[in-house]
Amino acid sequence: MIPAWPAAYTLPFAGPALTFARGFTMRMTLAPALVLALPAAAITLVRAPDTRTAAEPMLPPACMAMPAPLRTDADGPPTGGTPAPEDAETKNEAAQLRKAFDACPQGDAVEPTLGDTAACRAFLINPATSPSGVSLIVDGGVTVYAPRNPKNFQNHADPSMVCGKVGENYPVEGGCPSLLVPGSRSGVYGFGVLDGQGECGIE
Repeated sequence: MIPAWPAAYTLPFAGPALTFARGFTMRMTLAPALVLALPAAAITLVRAPDTRTAAEPMLPPACMAMPAPLRTDADGPPTGGTPAPEDAETKNEAAQLRKAFDACPQGDAVEPTLGDTAACRAFLINPATSPSGVSLIVDGGVTVYAPRNPKNFQNHADPSMVCGKVGENYPVEGGCPSLLVPGSRSGVYGFGVLDGQGECGIE
């Protein structure tokens, strides 16, 4: 037996009322107090102004220039083709960079530049960390290369992770620090290139 429906049944809720009339015809009525018509031109988005003072980024002053000692080709800086001479070169250049970092006051930067000739435009260094407040500016045309011997990247503070190895549960950078790690309030600037030689085989 089909129950009898009232002539109309209204579902009250906050907003427009939905009225179902007999025969399941639905109509929507809006309470006059809820109808608000505004012309489009009267709607304005108001945003609070940004009162901060923005300063143009500036390169820190260079306290010391380091002329590039190496030539380079498509395969990187030639150092004899065996690990021993490359290790000697990276150790020597890393020591010079560390000496330059230590000589710079906070707020200044070490600047690797082109060498005595335009052909000398490469550095080959071990991983280095700049002191607090001392930055690095790599000049345009200069390339700072990473070594290809993973032992030179070994993080000795965590000997359980061997740099250059991969495996299950092994972090992406496990055991290996970055080539250049800026200290606090430091940075790496310039138009030069940092080349990790990731496309080359490790030695």
